Amino acid sequence: MAKLKEYDKDRIPETILKKLKKYIDNPKFQPDQVEKVSKACKSLCMWVRAMDLYAKVYKTVEPKRKKLEAAETEQKAVMAVLKEKQEKLAGVEAKVNTSKVFMYYSFVNWMLKLTDC
Repeated sequence: MAKLKEYDKDRIPETILKKLKKYIDNPKFQPDQVEKVSKACKSLCMWVRAMDLYAKVYKTVEPKRKKLEAAETEQKAVMAVLKEKQEKLAGVEAKVNTSKVFMYYSFVNWMLKLTDC
């Protein structure tokens, strides 16, 4: 029973899945049918069918999960570059604002000098 619980369902060999196919495709290998012969085997039948279904779903999902992982890694790199650029932009904006203030005060001083004349 422990071996069933610890079975590595993410790495079921294709050879095993091919061997299981003849049982999975057998209409008599259904939990309700197996239960008529053995109640204990019903659970084993359910487990085998679940592992087969899991393997099929895993084959579909795993490549997508890997693509997602790669995209998230790329996103982190892009976000780091974006943050760096935003920090540079903030520095430039601060300089521009400082220049605007300086230009405003220079203009005001110039106007005051003109009005004093």
